[in-house]
Amino acid sequence: MAATGDWNTIVAGITDQQVLALEQAAIRIPSTTFEEGPLADHFANYMSDLGLEVEMMEVTHWAKPGQKTRQPIGRLKGTGGGPSLMLNGHMDPGVEMSGWSVDPYGAKFEDGWVWGMGAHDDKGGVVAAICAVEAIVRSGVRLRGDVVVTPVVAHKLGGAGTRALMTRGLRTDLAINMEHSANTIANVCVGIVMVRIKTKSPELFFRYSKEARAQYINPSSRPRSSGASGRASIRSNPAAGCASRRTPSCRGSRRTPSTRCTRSTTTRRATPACPAASAR
Repeated sequence: MAATGDWNTIVAGITDQQVLALEQAAIRIPSTTFEEGPLADHFANYMSDLGLEVEMMEVTHWAKPGQKTRQPIGRLKGTGGGPSLMLNGHMDPGVEMSGWSVDPYGAKFEDGWVWGMGAHDDKGGVVAAICAVEAIVRSGVRLRGDVVVTPVVAHKLGGAGTRALMTRGLRTDLAINMEHSANTIANVCVGIVMVRIKTKSPELFFRYSKEARAQYINPSSRPRSSGASGRASIRSNPAAGCASRRTPSCRGSRRTPSTRCTRSTTTRRATPACPAASAR
């Protein structure tokens, strides 16, 4: 652990301009899930320029073997004898949606706030981690333990990037996840369990059962019947010509010059011209 004097020297090396510049650059590089490659390259080059040992790791989509992306691993080597630390954050935005009032990739900075896709979740976290290590490097302070910076992919795919790191065998004594937390520290991770359930059942949807369909009541699917309201009409076979409707005020059901015939593609309906018969 750095001494108090070293700590003050390190903190003095972090500037708002430094953090903002890297944050805006990150926002301007789209990095949707499993399309993080260009942003991974940018972070890798940045860390390499700082003097970190950097390697690029390929990650394969667990459900789509042909789809691959990449993530950088940056290591600031320590002098030895101290605990190692991982700084982990994800490059793909936590939420992607439309309806922005500003350009989501414009990285607008106004009144102390920077606007953009993933600015908060979690490009800001990754940038903070890299800038912290940059401050250590520029201060000249040597830590005993290694600091490993891992901007990972596929946060929204069950943490596929971090899982790939673990599968590869990357381990540190300590780890800080840079997920947004309103500048607070949380020492508990509730985790997540993802399951897939497949069921087999005959007549699973109740309307597919004859018995259920017989008892099913839905006003919109009930057959309509004519009544005093006059809302339903008698429909005839398309080949049978027009049908008419007998009402109290229209005597006779024969087709007469006063009866109009309306046609559709499937049915033909006679609409008597007298107001009483056509009232609806």
